[in-house]
Amino acid sequence: MRLKEIPQCAQCSVKNKICMREEIPQCAQCSVKNKICMREDGHGPDFCPTTNLDGVIKESLSEYKRPEIKEFALYATIQEGECYANRGQQHPYVTHPVKTRIQETIEFANKLDFKRLGIAFCGGLRNEARVLSDILQDQGFEVASVICMVGRTPKEFLGIEEDQKVNIGEFESMCSPITQAKILNEVNTDFNIVFGLCVGHDSLFMRYSRALCTTLVVKDRVTGHNPLADQKVNIGEFESMCSPITQAKILNEVNTDFNIVFGLCVGHDSLFMRYSRALCTTLVVKDRVTGHNPLAALNLHSSYYRRLKKEEFGKGGRIKVMVETD
Repeated sequence: MRLKEIPQCAQCSVKNKICMREEIPQCAQCSVKNKICMREDGHGPDFCPTTNLDGVIKESLSEYKRPEIKEFALYATIQEGECYANRGQQHPYVTHPVKTRIQETIEFANKLDFKRLGIAFCGGLRNEARVLSDILQDQGFEVASVICMVGRTPKEFLGIEEDQKVNIGEFESMCSPITQAKILNEVNTDFNIVFGLCVGHDSLFMRYSRALCTTLVVKDRVTGHNPLADQKVNIGEFESMCSPITQAKILNEVNTDFNIVFGLCVGHDSLFMRYSRALCTTLVVKDRVTGHNPLAALNLHSSYYRRLKKEEFGKGGRIKVMVETD
């Protein structure tokens, strides 16, 4: 008579135990050519969330049934498509980006009929923030802007020691992203733009902002605020719908401690950061024209953005943006 095997977990010497292994999504490591997230007949690796987390995906899609979320996501996706020229004229289509992140932000805000925009900016980029504010005002927006050092609260308030300051031995105002958010909440901005806030400071601002946010510029002190400058990276385009709420819900499901936003479109980043349970920071801002370096486009201020004119955008329709000739 064969004895029935009994579990002896206490005697197990396997290092990588299957009972304790959790498959977390690792889409950045995926080398599958025909990806299931892009093709109906595709497939994915063992860590693929499209195949492993079907319940989370279905639950996240239910959020798009909320009218205000569906409208926001709809126009973010319309905006994504309108950033490319000559669509439908060649197959396979070779993408031809024609709109900078600044122009995208302007058009997207017009699509949703936003009137009052907020800018939360770093004091080190005050000159660039003024240029951005002028651009947005020239486009007919009311602009509220708040510097990171608002309130002149000393860094000692947080328990900072003297040797932890930038300028040791001198008074330094702490960056207060929560105050920035609360001030923009107070004046009821429709949409907020994060402009060069530090890692962690951007996280707190986006968490406390009542309005949805998008990041226009990320701070990178070494590369001129262009984190991709020392990398050969091409942020690919996909045929499937971008689903930032699903991205957030999947990362919530596996209990990430901190989330990094990497190259999401205008509006898509807003929804991801709103639904993410963990605090977020933006590492790369998608700008199809400037190689994902939106600050480079500020130089177009006098010759381009001041002359942008828009036709009336009907809900459910399209917007055509034209530039007046000299």
